Amino acid sequence: MRIESMSPAVSTSFLLLVSVRMSVHVGFLLYALREITILVPTCALQGIMAMRAYELLGRPKLFGSTLALLFVVIQCINIALNLMMFKDVLDTSGESFSFSDMRRINIAGYNVCEVGAPPSLAWVTPTTNALLMAYEILLCGAVLRYALKEVRGFSWKSPTKPFSTLVAVIVRDNLIYFIVVTISMLVAVTNATGITSGTNLFDNGSYFLLSLQVSMIGPWITINLRRNYESTAMSETMYDSHELEPVVFVAVDRLEDAYRFLLSVIRGAKKNYRYRTIPTSTSGTALTAAFVIMLWSIKRLKLRPYCVLRDRSERMRSRTL
Repeated sequence: MRIESMSPAVSTSFLLLVSVRMSVHVGFLLYALREITILVPTCALQGIMAMRAYELLGRPKLFGSTLALLFVVIQCINIALNLMMFKDVLDTSGESFSFSDMRRINIAGYNVCEVGAPPSLAWVTPTTNALLMAYEILLCGAVLRYALKEVRGFSWKSPTKPFSTLVAVIVRDNLIYFIVVTISMLVAVTNATGITSGTNLFDNGSYFLLSLQVSMIGPWITINLRRNYESTAMSETMYDSHELEPVVFVAVDRLEDAYRFLLSVIRGAKKNYRYRTIPTSTSGTALTAAFVIMLWSIKRLKLRPYCVLRDRSERMRSRTL
C-alpha cells in the first residue's frame, strides 16, 4: 500500500503512528545503551572503592575476602536483573511498549518522553539500587572507622581539634567519594520507589550525582590509587635493590685510626648481614675486603693488634698527665 493513495488524514495518522513506534523503539535502545554505560563504570568504580577500603584498613584477610565475595554476588545479581529487564522491555509482545506507560518528565529544563518498564518489573530498579547502596554503606562505614582511628581523644582546651582532624583525614585520603556515592545511591533508591516522585530536587539531583560519580570523582580516585601504588612500588624497590654500595675513600693518619676504621667496617657489615638491610653479596664482599686489607696491613707493615695499640696509647696518655 502506497502512502500517496491514502487520504491526508489517514496518511498523517499512519506516519504519526510509525514515527511514534520507531521513536519508542529507538528510545528503548538508547535507554538500554545508557543503562549499560552506567552499569559498567559503576561496577568498575565499586571494585576500585573496595580495593581502596581494603588498603586503608591494612589489608585484613577476612575483610578482603568478605568484600570480594559480596562484590561478586551483588554485581552478578545486578547484571542478571538488568538483562532480564532489557529482554522483557525490548520484547514487543505482552504489555511492553504500552502508550499508557509513557510520560513526559522535565530534567534540568528539558522535556523528555520516558517510557517506563512493565509494571511486573517495577521491583528491579529498587532492588538493584538497594543492593548497590548496601555495599556502599559497608565501604563507607569501613573508611569512616579508619578515619576515626586517626582522631585523638577529646580535649576541653581544643574541642574542635578532633573534628578538624577528621575533616583533614577525609580530605587527605579522598574519603569524601564514599560519602558522595552513598548519598547518590540513597537518592536513586528513593526515586525508584516513588517516594519522592514529582520532586524536581530529587529527580534532577539523582542525575547530577550520577554524572558526578561517573565522570569526575571516579578518575580522581583512580589517579590517587595509581599514585599510591607507584610510591609503594618505589619504596619496595629501594629496599630490594641490588646495587653496589657507594665507595668512600678515607685518609687515615695513624695506625690506631686504621684499625678502628677496619673494625667499624667489619661490625657494620656484620650488622647489615644480620638484619638484611643490604644484600648478602654486598655484605660478603665487604667482609672479605675488610679481612684481606687487615691481613695485608699486618703482614706488610708489621702492625700489632688493635688492643696492644690501645694499651700503649693509654699508657702514653697517663705518662703525659
